[in-house]
Amino acid sequence: TFGDTHPSACYSGNFVVQRAGDFETSFGDPRFPFESSMKYWNGILEMNAELSGELALTSITAYLSLDDKLIEPNVGARPLEDRVWDVFWAERDQDYYQFSKELRLASAFSGPVNFVAGLYYMRSQYELDGDGPPAVSATATSVASPAPSSFLAGDPAGIFRSKQDLDAFAAFGELYFDATDRLRLTAGARLSYERKNFFMDRWFFDTDTDMAEPQFVFDGDDSWSEPTFRFAADYSFTDRVIGYGSWARGFRS
Repeated sequence: TFGDTHPSACYSGNFVVQRAGDFETSFGDPRFPFESSMKYWNGILEMNAELSGELALTSITAYLSLDDKLIEPNVGARPLEDRVWDVFWAERDQDYYQFSKELRLASAFSGPVNFVAGLYYMRSQYELDGDGPPAVSATATSVASPAPSSFLAGDPAGIFRSKQDLDAFAAFGELYFDATDRLRLTAGARLSYERKNFFMDRWFFDTDTDMAEPQFVFDGDDSWSEPTFRFAADYSFTDRVIGYGSWARGFRS
């Protein structure tokens, strides 16, 4: 925080200088560059085809990409007139993408029974790079480049990375039965298979050698296969009033 009425806690490049009701006004200190950016792309393509008067095929393809970046220095006290010291310099790069494909066949029979059946595939990847460079010093006009040294109090700076890959496959189907003109029963099932790979490592700077050395590494993968179910009933009391109940069993890998 900043200002005579606030305690000297962990100061950062952005700090509050005025409060008015539910609104806060803040400004940045040019000696401590703050950067937060996000790039996002998303696209969905849906195609529909009538195979006959009673059957329709739907294809849905989706893509999502996200790039997120954060840089923020943090110091242990309010800046003095001409000099401050960083406790740590936080940098985080985060990348994520997802691709999915669904094929779905739906009926429109004139009788009491109809169905939806399909196949689904999803591929996603998540990667996080978090850097904690060693302590740096700053003057009123510039920030010194990070150099291999310790934090205040002698603790080493750290770097960590994590990554996860996911492949998911599923086959699903749902059956609809019009028991009466007002009562409809629904039963559905889905068989899911997922495979994940997760990697994480953590590095610390050795203040004696000024070298980064790994302290923790994990690299593992696993897979899951699980059936899930759904049952429901809905009743139309009038053309504008409907009541329903459902039961479902979920799955999370």
